[in-house]
Amino acid sequence: MSWVVLDASVVGAWVFPSQTTDASRRFMEELDQHRLAVPYVFRWEVANMIMVRSVARDIDLAPVLEEIEALEIAVSEPVDQQDVFGLTPFAMEAGLSLFDAAYLALAMELGAALASRDARLIDAARAAGVDVFDLRD
Repeated sequence: MSWVVLDASVVGAWVFPSQTTDASRRFMEELDQHRLAVPYVFRWEVANMIMVRSVARDIDLAPVLEEIEALEIAVSEPVDQQDVFGLTPFAMEAGLSLFDAAYLALAMELGAALASRDARLIDAARAAGVDVFDLRD
């Protein structure tokens, strides 16, 4: 089984019908073929995304979080301030937020593919030679 790093946008495609695509459905159907990994910031990004949508659209937060917790996802250890600041030049060079740079850096560290719906992150991953599951379509 190969490693795939999930960007938080992937969860949005699974959880919110308005963001679901054929590619995200196919990827979800094939999850058992991959080992999933995320950087530590994933939990914060996903929880925030779901919280914002649950307030704005009256979505029940608990079942969504349970679905995500049921997935077997390896979460990287929290990093210290020096590691975060050290990622800044990489993020700036790639034109990414620090959060997106964390996903790409983890994919590069693991030799993993990256799954995302974020165009800028997908472009940066391809430029870095990282295989991509483009879930936009």
